[in-house]
Formats: sequence, C-alpha cells, structure tokens
Amino acid sequence: KSGGDGVRLGEMAFQSDHDVVVCVSGDGVLHEVLQGLVKASGEALPQSDLLPPIAIVPAGSGNGLSLSLGHGRKNPASSVCALIDGHGASLDLAHITQQGQPDRFSFLTVSWAMVSDVDLESEKWRSFGSARFTVGAVISIFRCAKYGCTIDYIPVDEDTAFDSHAPHKGSDLSKQEDWHRIDDDVLLFLATNVPCIGEGMHFGTGVSFGDGTFDIVRLSLVL
Repeated sequence: KSGGDGVRLGEMAFQSDHDVVVCVSGDGVLHEVLQGLVKASGEALPQSDLLPPIAIVPAGSGNGLSLSLGHGRKNPASSVCALIDGHGASLDLAHITQQGQPDRFSFLTVSWAMVSDVDLESEKWRSFGSARFTVGAVISIFRCAKYGCTIDYIPVDEDTAFDSHAPHKGSDLSKQEDWHRIDDDVLLFLATNVPCIGEGMHFGTGVSFGDGTFDIVRLSLVL
C-alpha cells in the first residue's frame, strides 16, 4: 500500500519460516521484501542458506527481473508454471552503502544520473504503466543535465567472468590491488546484474545472474 510495506512483509515471511516467498509485484516491491528478509535474518550480509527462495510473478511497470528470466513483462502464467516446476537460478546481490543510510542489497541494478532521475520522477505517472519511463526519459533528454561522478571498478578477465570459481567471487574486494578509476561527466550510469532492466531496456545477452560480476553501462556527455 505504501513505501516500506514490503520490508515489513519480508520480515514477517522470514519469521514464519515459509518454504518460498512469492512476490506478485514489480521489481520495487521485491527489492523491499529482500531488505526485510535480510534484516530479519540478523546477518550483516545475505546468507543463501538462511534465506528462503524468492519468486516473482510480474505485476509492475518495468518487471526487469521477470523479463530477464524469460517470463515476459506481464506473463504471470509462465512465472507460476516455473515456480511450480521448481525452476530456479542463483542471483548475485550488490551491497550498497551510503553515508547516513542503512545498508541495502540490489539484485537488479545500481543506477545514477538520468536513469535514477527517470525512475524517481516518473513515480507520479505510475498509472501510465511502462510508458512512464518513456515520458520521463524524453523530459530528461531535453533537460540535458550532466552528472559528475567517480567510478572505481575491478575489470574482469573474459576467460574467468563466467567461472563460478573465479578469484573475484566471494572475495574481499577492498584488498584487491587492480582497481581502475573513471572521472567523468555522464548522462547515465548503471551497474546491472541482469540483461534487461525493463521493457525495451536490454543491455546484452552476455550478462549473467550468478557469475560474481555486475556489468557497467555509462553514457558520457560529449559537447
């Protein structure tokens, strides 16, 4: 009904010891439920052996996770059949820390600049469905705002990116020495864990859910 309800429901679901938690929603509610599950587990970081499996039946505006899983933007029948058949997949999570904010965990994207503006500002057009993102994007393009950012990242060798035993997976990244830095003015930036973050927003078929990496997409401002 309102923002934050999904967190409370996630906590209740964890305490009820369900076999699986099913969200009939969009990606936003699923994100909140995930935060509630992790919070109720009492662990600082998500532990796959403590959290119940999570399933999504698409009923939102973007439905990026459902699209990436191949179930379609609004195809609840396909999602329910996959759930009944026990089809599942491992899913990486991004650990997000911000000063003055509680830690959060993302399964879809970490975005900045125009992508975030469109997502937040289009909330008032939620009744438009997925078209709200198109309206928001057009407005942002004409605004042509620029966003200064510093991006620190560790490049991944293509030969090991999809190896479940790759050295980066599960390691303490703060101790890695091969960090690279980008200082840039950008129009949009996102780090994505899935090939599709919403209808019409595909970023490549090579993106994998559980390979220990997030793909970086950035659009620089050129004048």
